[in-house]
Amino acid sequence: MFSLAQGFAQALFAAQCLLPWGGSIQDGASVVAWNYSIPPRGLNCQAEVRTCQNGFLTGSYTYLRCHQPARLPN
Repeated sequence: MFSLAQGFAQALFAAQCLLPWGGSIQDGASVVAWNYSIPPRGLNCQAEVRTCQNGFLTGSYTYLRCHQPARLPN
């Protein structure tokens, strides 16, 4: 049997997405995520927009920030 409390808990959970770095966003909200926190030599920071859709977060990048170190000349 489906109780009102169960329905409320499921609706509340489905209306949010957990973020990989902690916290959550509401359904329909978006955040910018990065591919690295510090990219390996020769690679760059790349961003993607991740959107909460029905309790699922689109995209795959997992970092809140990316620090691109200064490149030293060869």
